[in-house]
Amino acid sequence: EFAKNLYNECLKRNIICISIHSKKYPKKLLEIYDPPYILYIKGNIGVLSKKYIGVIGARNCTYYGSKIAKEVTKKVVEKGYGIVSGLALGIDTVAHITAMDNDGYNIGVLGMGNDKKVFYPRINLEIYNNIVDSKKNYNNGITISEYPYYITPTKYTFPARNRIIAGICESLFIIEAKVKSGTLITAEFAYELRKRYICAAS
Repeated sequence: EFAKNLYNECLKRNIICISIHSKKYPKKLLEIYDPPYILYIKGNIGVLSKKYIGVIGARNCTYYGSKIAKEVTKKVVEKGYGIVSGLALGIDTVAHITAMDNDGYNIGVLGMGNDKKVFYPRINLEIYNNIVDSKKNYNNGITISEYPYYITPTKYTFPARNRIIAGICESLFIIEAKVKSGTLITAEFAYELRKRYICAAS
């Protein structure tokens, strides 16, 4: 009964649910530690089949880091790849906006439920809305969460979502990071998956 009600509530919120047994489930995520049993997705699900490069970095990025993130994202899009990041402040924000500005494929991986009511950081809510709202001109993106729509962010959900970023991408660009940061947690996941990662700025 709970599962049925959850599914119906997701439909009301335009959330697509994909189980680990679905053919649409990204095969790359089957390789990560503890792959999500269900993915809650908003946006144009067709872009899930594209290839992605991770672009991540510091929330409190420098002007130089922001510039590098923009240049890297533009080149990634020009090569036909999409970008995947965490919709956080700083480098993530630059990467998502640059991908949208250049009509590139875009995946935002969330550390909370896939719903605007619980979305964090609130300052990036407009970016979230632009990615998931197919009525807008931009229709090349999705947001992904492993959590039901009502789950609020915690200090545990953000590190966990980083394994999904590492899993989906072909390789990872790291643009500025503190020694103890979510960025380096993502890098560790990428390393364990034997994926190439590049420190573009430090």
